[in-house]
Amino acid sequence: MNGGNTSIGVGYENFGSSVWKTGQFTAKDGRVFDSSEYPMTMRNFMIEVTHTYPLEENRFAFALVGIGQATIKTSGFAKTLSGTRVAGQVYDRQVENISARLGGGMGVNLAQSLQLIGVLQYSNYGQSETVGHFAGNNGIRDYDMGIFKTDVNAIEASIRLRYHF
Repeated sequence: MNGGNTSIGVGYENFGSSVWKTGQFTAKDGRVFDSSEYPMTMRNFMIEVTHTYPLEENRFAFALVGIGQATIKTSGFAKTLSGTRVAGQVYDRQVENISARLGGGMGVNLAQSLQLIGVLQYSNYGQSETVGHFAGNNGIRDYDMGIFKTDVNAIEASIRLRYHF
């Protein structure tokens, strides 16, 4: 497209399991937590449009924009309050969000169909939802906090080997 300078790509990303961690924070009700952990799995389907700007014979810069759909599944959480670790969430919660990406980078043509590229991009995957419920154990009573949301976004840097066919 556009004399070979614009291309469309389709991608599927499976992030597997990860744990979003925080340091000390104060809840809305005034309780101070030492830390928290939110395990989640995520996958993302993305359509990207890339425009290439030739610099020299074998070198180029590029900009990319993408839109897609992210699926995020939370499977529990743990918080530490006054040195006591408590866990919660009585069931998994899965959400689907529209995801977006904006980035750019530089590259070099290694062969007619092979490129080495460096990419810096910002991705917004939407929000995860965690069911906030502490089960009564260790002297802590049942406590239902409803559903709380966490923004899921990233600044990603990578070096890639890209093959055009």
